[in-house]
Parts: sequence; C-alpha cells; structure tokens
Amino acid sequence: MSRLFCLIAVTGLAVCLSAISAEKGQIGDAAITQGRGCLESGVEAGCKVLKDTKTGILYNLFFDPSKEQPSLHTGIAFTGHDHRGMSFCMQGKGIQVTKWNRVKMRCPQGSIATQGEK
Repeated sequence: MSRLFCLIAVTGLAVCLSAISAEKGQIGDAAITQGRGCLESGVEAGCKVLKDTKTGILYNLFFDPSKEQPSLHTGIAFTGHDHRGMSFCMQGKGIQVTKWNRVKMRCPQGSIATQGEK
C-alpha cells in the first residue's frame, strides 16, 4: 500500500514539474510585437494606448517604470511581447514594451481614446 502511495506521489510531482517547466517555456517563447503610432492615454487612468499606423491594431502599452517613458501625444516605434499579469487597462492588446524610440509624426490630442476600439 505504501509503495502504491509513493508511486502516485512521485507521478503527481513529475506531472506538476513538467507543467511548470512548460509554462516557463511559453513565457520565454512569447511572440515579438512591433508597432508604430501616436501614444495616447487610454480610457482608464494611467493606461497608455497606441493604434498601429500600418495594421490599425490597438495596443495597450506597458513600459518599465525604472526606464525613461515616452510622453503622451508622441509618435513612437516600439518592440515588445505579450504583457503577462493583471491590469485594469481594458483597451487593446497588452504589450510589455522592451524597446521604443520617438518617430516624427503628427499626433493630435485625443485621437485614439475617442475613436473606440476597432
């Protein structure tokens, strides 16, 4: 009986460890996303959104708070990956920005948040 219990416990542990390792692989293999557009404030306070000028996709951008962040109503190009974790920002696809730079473009105030998500 105790051998059966040990076998079940070891099997359960192996299944749990393989699930954890598979989850870590998914995070490391996250698809890279690139976009470009005007950074605007989202509907929820503190949220930043950008509608990609090429694809029209609306992104909810998350920046590293320990690094320089772009100002609102600024044209940027960004690279990032899917945002993991909780957020109260509900507009667009969540992207954790890993790199960004300013680009020259006209960014009128309120051009995204008032248009709605398409």
